[in-house]
Amino acid sequence: MSEHRNAQTCVRMRTNAVDTEVRRLFLFNQTKKKQEAQGNKRMNTGAHKRA
Repeated sequence: MSEHRNAQTCVRMRTNAVDTEVRRLFLFNQTKKKQEAQGNKRMNTGAHKRA
């Protein structure tokens, strides 16, 4: 019984981690595209250091 609950939690946590990673990559790509459009290299390196 408890093993089953742990498995469920594990799956949920893994899904959340994947969701977060996908969202982070999506946002990162969006910002990168915007920065490339602006041609602002200084902003680009700043974002890279934060990531």
